Amino acid sequence: MKNYIITGFLGPIIAFSGIIAAAVINRDWWSITDNAISDMGHVGLPYNYVLNISLILAGILTFHSTWFLKDRMKSPVSKGGFYFFMLAIACLALIGVFPEGTNLHGPVSYTFFYGGTIALLIVGSGIFFEGEKKIGATMIGIILVEIALAEWALIAFKGVAMSEIIAALGIVSAYYLTIYVRGIKEQN
Repeated sequence: MKNYIITGFLGPIIAFSGIIAAAVINRDWWSITDNAISDMGHVGLPYNYVLNISLILAGILTFHSTWFLKDRMKSPVSKGGFYFFMLAIACLALIGVFPEGTNLHGPVSYTFFYGGTIALLIVGSGIFFEGEKKIGATMIGIILVEIALAEWALIAFKGVAMSEIIAALGIVSAYYLTIYVRGIKEQN
């Protein structure tokens, strides 16, 4: 299997592993319903590096994958969406570089979550119109469900962590489909 496919799968696994490890470390005060994920990476917090380093590493690995996958996008729509997704993934790494408590944390966080969602909606649309109708429609469906559930979670819970987890799961699911259709499937 090509290296970019491996890094594409490993990046999100490392991010979620870091989030889970940080949640276990901070379980005495952190709650998925009352906090933000970034609260565990706040400047000055003991063990903030557990979350921040995992996000930096995940961003780097996933960006490596997106760098190679961008050339496999066939239409201007999917290619443009994928370039936008690359920006969002760079911002994932930057969330760890600029953790909560720094001026740039908000902009890079919003760009990752909102930008990644919009970008993969565009990529899914492009893949749909390129002829991969089932996968494109599935990607669009995943992103639309993600948006609906993430918005619901923002209303239902005091903190934003649940909404962030839902958004991240939607982004990762749609991204894994991109790896499948433009990486694994095309190699066979």
